[in-house]
Amino acid sequence: MALKLPKSKFNDRISKKFALIIMAAKLLNQSFNLHLNLEAIEKLLIEQEKESLDERLIGPKAYDTIREWLLKNQKHFYINKVGNPEQQTIWGRIDIDKNKNKTQAFILAEEFKTMIQYAGFTDMKVVLRELDAMGLLIKEKDSKQNKYHTRRVISGQENSKNGMQVYGIYLDGQFINQVYSATELAERKRSKKKITGVNQ
Repeated sequence: MALKLPKSKFNDRISKKFALIIMAAKLLNQSFNLHLNLEAIEKLLIEQEKESLDERLIGPKAYDTIREWLLKNQKHFYINKVGNPEQQTIWGRIDIDKNKNKTQAFILAEEFKTMIQYAGFTDMKVVLRELDAMGLLIKEKDSKQNKYHTRRVISGQENSKNGMQVYGIYLDGQFINQVYSATELAERKRSKKKITGVNQ
């Protein structure tokens, strides 16, 4: 049966479970004179495994999509509280911890949804669930509900003083290089002073 399953690192474990189910069905047929269709049961199990495998692959695919999207659109984000809101629409913020070699991206909810849909993912809830299962989502720590979003102050956004709903993603490494010339830094600092509210 393992040869009929879609290739994955879980094949051995899954095939053993499926074998037990088929064996149980055979015993029921023999013991109670039932007529369970073993081939149909096997086919159903394999189809369900294919669907599960597709879902398990969504997380890594979405993660790669988000990284690539952030690289292409980093001009729309404040990076370590530095940005240029007068020239670009702000979609969120990116916090880089150079000491820990970690990056956190906070994307405005509507922009996140648009990005996910444009990338071809049909169910955002599945994407968020799989990212959460990978430990990549930044969520509200005190939330008793299974909420996938959090809140952060985003400079340049109206009514952002108490934080805006965003989707937070943990990213490995400093994959975005924050390199500016002295002139760019001075201009960005001047632009930031015109924005009320400071990132938390």
